[in-house]
Amino acid sequence: MEQKASNKVPVGNTFDLITYMWKKRYVLILLSSIAFIASIVVSLLITPRFKSNVVLFPAASVSLSKSLVETSSISTDFRDVLSFGEDDEAERMLQILHSNQIKDHVIQKFNLMDHYEIDLSDPFPYTKLEKKYKSNIRFRRTEFMSIEISVLDADPQMAADIANEIAAYIDTTIHNIQRERAVEAYNLVEKEYNNAGNEIRMISDSLQKIRQLGVLYNELSQKMESEIERLGLLKAKLVASKVNVEQTLPQIFIVDKAVKSEKKSVPRRSIIVIISTFAAFALSLLALLIIDQIKHSNP
Repeated sequence: MEQKASNKVPVGNTFDLITYMWKKRYVLILLSSIAFIASIVVSLLITPRFKSNVVLFPAASVSLSKSLVETSSISTDFRDVLSFGEDDEAERMLQILHSNQIKDHVIQKFNLMDHYEIDLSDPFPYTKLEKKYKSNIRFRRTEFMSIEISVLDADPQMAADIANEIAAYIDTTIHNIQRERAVEAYNLVEKEYNNAGNEIRMISDSLQKIRQLGVLYNELSQKMESEIERLGLLKAKLVASKVNVEQTLPQIFIVDKAVKSEKKSVPRRSIIVIISTFAAFALSLLALLIIDQIKHSNP
């Protein structure tokens, strides 16, 4: 019975735990105080960073030529160039925001390698730059289908400038992607348009020579009419293709531009101190319990 009593766990219920903490109060207070002071020092050493946000909506993905130029086309899509985008557009916008085109542009324009104080002689400077970029610049879709661009930086003006530049460069990125395809389409239509024009001129010359001989040739005349009709359709497509090449309509609707923040966003020193002190208290209590348990188990 004495052996069993010596192996008894020092804490069996809530009252025992409170009694135990009271007995060990000096040790717990000392360790918690050390953690409290250390967390204050550490939080003061952390460089404060300021946050700036841009909120925008993607525009609906509609063909500018079909919406504004082609009068003969019939579409079941009720949206136009003034419509906000939906799920698909929001997801595409997020993909574009995470693209290397935007990242490389921001890094180069704001010289982030120097701004983040990354030494090129380090073993992995670009890996460090990538981590810094991802930790300071974030994108998310809100519950209202908008896109939020958030930038953290030690310089509040830099944070606002980067956020606004990313929003502004979205249009350039999308236009560059679309223009490459639009130019190819325009060149194809232009080639067919020129071929149709040459064909009409050849038929017209042939008809003129035949008529000078006093001969009517209905098949050739019908072919001439068909080519003229085809030329008209190709001209309409050429105009529409040119609109797609030259279009510069914004692809986003900016709701809120980023402004210079007056208050730091991180670190939240009070939260750091509270969590660190509480964690130190809990770990100290757990350690004391384990030590006492070992002592009671090995008399």
